[in-house]
Amino acid sequence: MKKQAAAAAAFAILFLGSAALNVIQYRKTNSFSQAAVAAAPDTQSQILCEVAKEHLKEHWADQKPNIEKVIQVVNSKAEMEAKLQTTLDEVAAALSLSPEQSAHFRASYENVYFEHVGAFRERLNQKPEPDWPGMFQTLKKFYAAEDALIAATYGAKALAKFRNNQAQKRTPMLALIGQYANVAWDASIRW
Repeated sequence: MKKQAAAAAAFAILFLGSAALNVIQYRKTNSFSQAAVAAAPDTQSQILCEVAKEHLKEHWADQKPNIEKVIQVVNSKAEMEAKLQTTLDEVAAALSLSPEQSAHFRASYENVYFEHVGAFRERLNQKPEPDWPGMFQTLKKFYAAEDALIAATYGAKALAKFRNNQAQKRTPMLALIGQYANVAWDASIRW
């Protein structure tokens, strides 16, 4: 039996790469039985998600200096103005706002946006290293403030549309900042 397992691992590494090895290692260290894995597509999906998360964490661990440089964009007023407009355009598109509604929303949103960008910037520029946990908390607070403003202005249905529109942007961003803040990828990265 051990010979078969070793041969399977060697085959997996040789032909399928390290991702396959991680699946094998994951199965060894977790409580899923072979029968459960073979029979339950949800269990298989869960395993794949866990393996993918581990690969992403490993990749991001090596990228920390590059990520720091990229998020330095918050130090540029011009870049932040451009990102503000991009976000406002996303809100307008997601909620089908008229130009008048969009202009009205901008007046309220700018305060929320720049308050949180300023707080994020302060934490990013701390020395000797950025305050990653503080940046993580600021980002979560920003998303909550965005949601509260949209819900108060346009209602629950609009908020649901907006949150759906932002899912692929918010979730990875919280996971990325959470990685460097040593935050577990569990309910902590939910927004």
